[in-house]
Amino acid sequence: MADGWLDRYEELFNYVQDYVQYKDSVQAECIFLTHNAKKHQDNLDAGRPGEDLLWNPKLQENKISQYGGENIRYKSGQKGVYIEQFKELHNNVIPWNKIRYIF
Repeated sequence: MADGWLDRYEELFNYVQDYVQYKDSVQAECIFLTHNAKKHQDNLDAGRPGEDLLWNPKLQENKISQYGGENIRYKSGQKGVYIEQFKELHNNVIPWNKIRYIF
């Protein structure tokens, strides 16, 4: 994960807290990074910013999707730690927001 990632999510959650009006009808769907080599190369070729944050093989592992695609994702043991940190922060800042699913 990029340094300060929880701080940036806290900032985002505070915006959500301040600006969402119908809090009883908002739910979250959270998908932690899944990426692939082709998209990585496309992003580099197009000069899209942030690719250095998305592609970090030290934190990621290969995965074959249910459709046969070759992807990368956060290493399974570490991904669980990131998810727990995310949920703890989420529930402290915007506890009214139900997380429908997170993976």
